[in-house]
Amino acid sequence: MCVSRLSKEKNLAALLRVVSQVKAYIPYTLCIVGNGKELGNLKSLAKMVGILDRCRFLGSIKYEDIAEIYSLADIFAYPCRVDTQALVILEAMSASLPIIAFNSPGPKDFIVSGENGYLVNTHEDFTKKIESLLQNGKIRSTLGKNAYKNSLKYSAEDSANATEELFKKVVKKFNS
Repeated sequence: MCVSRLSKEKNLAALLRVVSQVKAYIPYTLCIVGNGKELGNLKSLAKMVGILDRCRFLGSIKYEDIAEIYSLADIFAYPCRVDTQALVILEAMSASLPIIAFNSPGPKDFIVSGENGYLVNTHEDFTKKIESLLQNGKIRSTLGKNAYKNSLKYSAEDSANATEELFKKVVKKFNS
């Protein structure tokens, strides 16, 4: 599963290409949640790379229903290389999903490779990690449990307190 706005900067075309390289004998369905200008292009690409029958474009999901959608997934795949916050990663972690993402700003703030998911550098590594998790339920479960535990560090209250402390430091430095 991937939850994202369907825009070019989210790099979803790369995800479709990565997933198209997953070994044919491994069963999967890629679910993409979200809407955006790239929907038509992504559907065309999924057809071109031969995985349209294995893709479900679910569109926008109401916020109150998103937890249920996460609960249906086994893996969260996040291809964006420019997302500085990547809050969907925290949502997926709180649903006990192991994460696979490119080693880039945002994902590397939350993912400890090999502990709660994997940070990868290449499309080939992304494909290999998807295959590995699809084939090994025990590792998938362990990474998912660790993801959930790690997500508890990022409560709204803790994040607000950390942001407030940062603002105080900046103001103090500015006033000095």
